[in-house]
Amino acid sequence: MGMLASLLRDRVLRAREEHRWDDVLAAGRAVLAFPELRSYAREAVAEGLENRFTTGADRADLDEAIRQWTALQREAPDAYTVHERAYVTMRRANAYWLRYQHDQRPDDLDVVVDAHEQALALVPDDDITLRWDLLRKLAIALLERIERQPTADDVERAVTVIRAGLADREGHQASPHLRAVLTRALPRALWFRYVLARRPEDLDEAAELLGSAAVREVSSTDGVLVFGCLGAQVHRARYRAGQGLDALRAAVAACREALGAAPDVHPARPGVLVQLGMSLVYLYQHTGDLAALDEAVDRDREAVRAVGEDQLHGPVGVDALYHLGTALAERGARTGSLDDLNDAVRTLQRLHATAAAIRTRELHGLGFALKELFDRTLDSTQLDEAVDLLRRAVESCEPDESEAPIVLSGLSSALLRRYGHSGGPADLDEALVYARRAADAVPANDPVALLTLTSLTGVLLEERRRHPERVDADDLVALCRRVVDLAPPDHAALGVFHHNLGIAHKEQAEASEPDAMCRAFSELTSRTMIPFGIVEAVADLQKAAGSETLAASHRIRSARAAALTLYPVDVLAALELLEYAVELIPLAAPRRIAWADQQHAVKDHSALVTFTAAAALDAGEQRRPDAPYLPLLPYAARSALLLLEQGRTVLLSQMLDTRGDISDLRRSHPGLADRFVHLRNLLDSEDDGTLDRPRAATELTATIEEIRGLEGFASFARPPELEALLATAEAGPIVVFNCDETRCDALLVTSGGVRHLPLPRLTHAELTSRIDLFHHSLAVVADPETDWRAQREAQRTLSGTLGWLWDVAAEPVLLALGIGPGSGRGDEPPRVWWSPGGLLGSLPLHAAGHHAESTGGGDRTVLDRVVSSYTPTIRALRHARRPRPAGGRPGRSLIVAMPATPGAPPLSGASEEAAAVAAVLPDPKVVTGTATRAAVLAGLIDARVIHLACHAVTDAADPSRSRLLLWDHETKALNVAGVASVALERAELAYLSACRTTYTAAPGLLDEAIHLTSAFQLAGYRHVVGTLWEVDDVISATVAKGFYASLSDAEGLHCARSAAALRTSVLALRDEFPGTPSLWAAYLHAGA
Repeated sequence: MGMLASLLRDRVLRAREEHRWDDVLAAGRAVLAFPELRSYAREAVAEGLENRFTTGADRADLDEAIRQWTALQREAPDAYTVHERAYVTMRRANAYWLRYQHDQRPDDLDVVVDAHEQALALVPDDDITLRWDLLRKLAIALLERIERQPTADDVERAVTVIRAGLADREGHQASPHLRAVLTRALPRALWFRYVLARRPEDLDEAAELLGSAAVREVSSTDGVLVFGCLGAQVHRARYRAGQGLDALRAAVAACREALGAAPDVHPARPGVLVQLGMSLVYLYQHTGDLAALDEAVDRDREAVRAVGEDQLHGPVGVDALYHLGTALAERGARTGSLDDLNDAVRTLQRLHATAAAIRTRELHGLGFALKELFDRTLDSTQLDEAVDLLRRAVESCEPDESEAPIVLSGLSSALLRRYGHSGGPADLDEALVYARRAADAVPANDPVALLTLTSLTGVLLEERRRHPERVDADDLVALCRRVVDLAPPDHAALGVFHHNLGIAHKEQAEASEPDAMCRAFSELTSRTMIPFGIVEAVADLQKAAGSETLAASHRIRSARAAALTLYPVDVLAALELLEYAVELIPLAAPRRIAWADQQHAVKDHSALVTFTAAAALDAGEQRRPDAPYLPLLPYAARSALLLLEQGRTVLLSQMLDTRGDISDLRRSHPGLADRFVHLRNLLDSEDDGTLDRPRAATELTATIEEIRGLEGFASFARPPELEALLATAEAGPIVVFNCDETRCDALLVTSGGVRHLPLPRLTHAELTSRIDLFHHSLAVVADPETDWRAQREAQRTLSGTLGWLWDVAAEPVLLALGIGPGSGRGDEPPRVWWSPGGLLGSLPLHAAGHHAESTGGGDRTVLDRVVSSYTPTIRALRHARRPRPAGGRPGRSLIVAMPATPGAPPLSGASEEAAAVAAVLPDPKVVTGTATRAAVLAGLIDARVIHLACHAVTDAADPSRSRLLLWDHETKALNVAGVASVALERAELAYLSACRTTYTAAPGLLDEAIHLTSAFQLAGYRHVVGTLWEVDDVISATVAKGFYASLSDAEGLHCARSAAALRTSVLALRDEFPGTPSLWAAYLHAGA
């Protein structure tokens, strides 16, 4: 038996040397039968099984190997040395490690850690090399367990083990490779200890180690990506610990470096993309740089794609969805993009449906997105859901969690929003409780403290408005001052902090009596001395208004607040602030957001514009206290005109600026011209959801700047200077109205300059009342159920309103222009362009007058004295008169008639109207009955003249969706945005024989002139005929026939006479029905 055992052992030995593992197993199992060689056999069998597993991955081999190592450790002979016992223990740990890597079973990992601890305890201190190797393996196992479930004991042990491995032993050091491995492990352990214990020194040491040569020399893709993630986490934590913007930039750099060194396809790449997105959002929040936020969204989208649809339920997928959703919500909140906000909510709702467990973070994220969506839509159900989610987030949040202040502040903010929307006092009470808790929970050096304290300030300001006695003004100022003092000078929200401080100073000043010095100065000089509290308030509000990192809407709010605070005591200083606020309005509606979002952004700013223009005119009438012979504001009329040009039709003007003549650019730089036109057309087109508007807008801005850098193109795509605007009046006077609650005026722009005409008999209150009555009367007239008596009374009301409009506005203007009785009786009546602005534009200025007198030869009407045209701004009129490109075909005429339209009443006169028009227009193409959106848009390309006889619908909620009803209007409507997206170079005349094509029903957007008539002007038509209200289709055919009869002669069509031709046709109808203005007063001419 001894000889056989010896032979079998030799066979095992040879097979092991030659890596013939099956032979090792066969021989080893045979040797197990000999008790004296069983330990040797178990080791051979276990080793063979392990090696066979590594090549074939048969889990049964690994399980048996573990059983053999376990048995060997248990049955180890007494003769085994300490080193041999340690060796067996280490081998057993290695087998369990292999199985852990295969199955990811936590209990296997526990055995690995315990076995290494046992082995380390067995190895003598003087066996330095083996101890170092054990320390390395134990550190790796501990870090793996910490990654799964960090505990304070494991973290402390990992730090101790790693430091022991790096320490010198009796003058010796571990090998360079081992030291590098342990050096790379230490920042991971320190990071986990910081997460658990918040020791700043751990964070600093981890950051230093991440910059060490050992870490920077990591070459494996796995290692590079791991340290990219860790670097982002550590540096962001440094930022949260108050170490400044450089820490954030280091976080971003760590991710970029890792991604740059890794392949595009790697399982760890999505995690680094998520970390980069998080770091960029932090960077945006500090700097206000939208480019950082745009990149965050892009990187988070990339992470979601890289994870893959089938893995989004996993940890990395959940992270990617969460951070994409919150980044979109952040961007939507800043820019007002409804698409971003809706995408944010959908993404986070998808996360809630995907994730196995919904945690505090996910609850807070969706609540935040819904709250921001409410701010855009004012849908109270969204806000209620947000409050519910945020309340659940607070309930699930551990008090010592680092994000607890953010969660508490989020709930407070949502409750405050709901209080502002619905007025429930309990919401404000609760908001104050959570705001205080949030402010108490955050360290002072954490940048989050700025946000929580600001949230508390907002609640306290609201509470002071409700109960002044509950919030001391001095305490409020102290709190706001503390926030300003805490904020770094480069923080994006510093403007918000100054705004709150300014409002607090104002509250403080208004709560205090003027001091004795102020009273004495006022008595001595008969001038009001500005209290110091007001000076402080205005100074802080001015800082807020001047903050370029603040959203334009917030800056406008601050400038307006400063101006209104200062207005009673210093008109000129207040006016300067108001003018600045008006200049900011275009910035609130950047082209990076969709048209509907731009409309929302400028909504309700018209009151600011009209008030500022009125204030300028008022200052022009006042006299300087120190020089009574001088006006307080010289050239007030010019200032008011510029203000109205800047603040009205902001969206239209932005598009007009990029639709000027580019023939010079095309000749000298054709490639640049093509790029500019391509980007412009992309942004002007109807967005189907596939366009990356932020990227396209950024590229367009860069392209315009590149063009302006060329010699001779410095003014490219800039608004015209005042002198250029004034020169537009050489063809005839332009009358610009401004109707404010404080006063109503007309600005008369002629070849001699601009003059101011006060209109004291025209008041905002009466104008509003008259408009309501006028449109109510039109509704009565249009209702087929109305009896003849009500119809007659409604027509009298309409006539009375036209007479009133003549008395208070039209006649004073015409007389001031020298257009008196008899002016319109010659062959060429004078031309006048009306720019009524939003409110007055709801009435037909061109039809103002006492028309009942006209049958007796009277001419106290606008129709009898002048040829009228409309323009939303002088800039728009200048655009209509821009030079046309030389050459090209004469162009054809497109005639569209819709006698029958799906879902709309028939138009019995449309076909007859189309036939009559086709008889006089050159090269006509007639489309009757089945005209589609695509067909009409295609026809516009080479149509010099277009005539549309169809229904139209005005959208009160979204004027850009006001539309012509073509055959496919129910599925693909031709709306304002669709028409405006076209850029035509040779278009002349668009005749819109449809209802209400020049009417805007959205009260907050009246000054924007967003309607079908302006859309056709923007598309390139010099002349557009439109209507202000519903018109009869038979009457429309009559007006059209008269119009084209006056427009054409033996020499052809004279589009330049469009305004005069329309007047002639309408006058004929007026003379036939002078007491029925609803039939003829709706038709108007807009443009050149």
